[in-house]
Amino acid sequence: MTHTRIVAVIALGALAAAASLEAHHSFAAQYDANKPITLRGTISRMLWSNPHGHLYIDVKMPDGKPVPEMELLAPSAGYDPLRSTFAIWIERWLNEVGIPVKANLTGFNIIVDRTRGEKLDFDMFILGWGLSLYPDYLEAFFHSRHAEPGDFNAGGYSNPEFDKLADELLAESDLNEARKKVFKMQEFLADDLPYVVLFTTPILESYRSDRLKFPYTETLGGLQNGNGLTTVVAIQ
Repeated sequence: MTHTRIVAVIALGALAAAASLEAHHSFAAQYDANKPITLRGTISRMLWSNPHGHLYIDVKMPDGKPVPEMELLAPSAGYDPLRSTFAIWIERWLNEVGIPVKANLTGFNIIVDRTRGEKLDFDMFILGWGLSLYPDYLEAFFHSRHAEPGDFNAGGYSNPEFDKLADELLAESDLNEARKKVFKMQEFLADDLPYVVLFTTPILESYRSDRLKFPYTETLGGLQNGNGLTTVVAIQ
C-alpha cells in the first residue's frame, strides 16, 4: 500500500455498547438522523430494492481527482465472524457513498504485522482489544509518542492537549482527579475520532447471587474478566 494512513476502524471490546441490529427495515437501525453528512459527487448508480432504494455516487478528492481505492483489513470469518461481517458492511456502505473500499478478510497475525510492524502498510483495519481496569490504555493508544512503527498509535493521532492530559494521567495519584482527566481525554477522542468504535460483544453469565457478591454486576466484558473484580468477590 502506498496510501497515506487515513483512519483505524477498531472494534474495541470494552468501550462501547453494540447498536441494535434487529430492526432490519428501520431507518434508525442503519442511520443516525441527527448526524447528517454532506457529500458532493456524480450519481453513478441507483438501486431499487425492497425495503429501501440505494443511491451510489462517485466522490472526488479536494483536488478533483477520484478517491483512491482503499483496503480494509479485518479478521476472517474463521477467526471472528462478527468482525468479518462488519467489514463487509463497511465496504458496502462506503462504496454506496462513492468511497471505494475493498474488505480484505485475512489472518489476525497478518493484520498485526501490517499495523504494528516495522513498516506500516494499511489504509484501515478492524481489531479488538481487551482493556485494563485503570484507563491508562488511553495514553498507550493515542499519545503521539506512540505513533511509531511497532507501537499502538498506528493511526498517527496527534493532539498536544490530549498528550498533556495523558502525561498528567500517568502521574496522577488521586483517583477523582484521574477520573476528571479521563473524561476530558474522552471528549477529545469523541471529537477527533482517531478510532471508530464499532461494538462490544454482549456476554450472558449466571452465578449464585445467594452465595457470591460482586462489587459490580453491570460491566463491559463480563464478570469473568478483569472488570468483574473477581479477586474481591465475597463468598457468603
